[in-house]
Amino acid sequence: MPQRPQEPARVRARRPWPWEKILSCLVLIGLALAVLAMAFSIYLKSKYQLDIVSLDTAASKRRDAVLVLGCGVYPDGSPSPMLRDRMQAGIAAYFKGAGRKLLLSGDHGSKHYDEVTAMKKLALEAGVPPENIFLDHAGFSTYDSLKRAKEVFGLESVCLVSQKYHLYRACYLADSLGLDYCAYPADAYVYKGQFFREAREVLARVKAIFSATFQPPPEILGPPIDITGDGQASWD
Repeated sequence: MPQRPQEPARVRARRPWPWEKILSCLVLIGLALAVLAMAFSIYLKSKYQLDIVSLDTAASKRRDAVLVLGCGVYPDGSPSPMLRDRMQAGIAAYFKGAGRKLLLSGDHGSKHYDEVTAMKKLALEAGVPPENIFLDHAGFSTYDSLKRAKEVFGLESVCLVSQKYHLYRACYLADSLGLDYCAYPADAYVYKGQFFREAREVLARVKAIFSATFQPPPEILGPPIDITGDGQASWD
């Protein structure tokens, strides 16, 4: 009896391993988050660009203080170019009349790293009266600087000073905290590494959503400091 020819074996389609599905999902989620981050960054720039003003406009209304936001210092304690430019802009805004006091907020988390003392030195060299220089040693982040400006120093209005790319986020946070504010940019030129700084700022703006929404206490709060008093009491 003739044998029935065998049917060719069917090739079963290989199902992707679970980790492949997980990886695909993670990639899609990552892309979605990146798009949302970029969208929020664009929104922030469009919403707050008019709050970043010229020196004359900043000085058209005298606020409680000119708030200079700190950034890096070198191991010997000298200011980085960005910090030096922020201080020059902040000092100019103070002498122009944009704020009654000069509040310098930066990271002084250890005796080996001290942004505010470097900032104070530049202000003194420029002739700012010592009693009008206030130091915030616990400005560990932009949010902490602004939260402490309101809660510790009792500011209701402020002229913010930093580089323009940073001021969009600072304006957003100041707005969320209910501060009356303007912003004066300290860009003297295009700084080295600015591309990576801009990319990191996109992520920082996303993080700012959490701070603006929930308004947690700063890392260090501390007792109130009277901004109408003698600033030298805040130096130690």
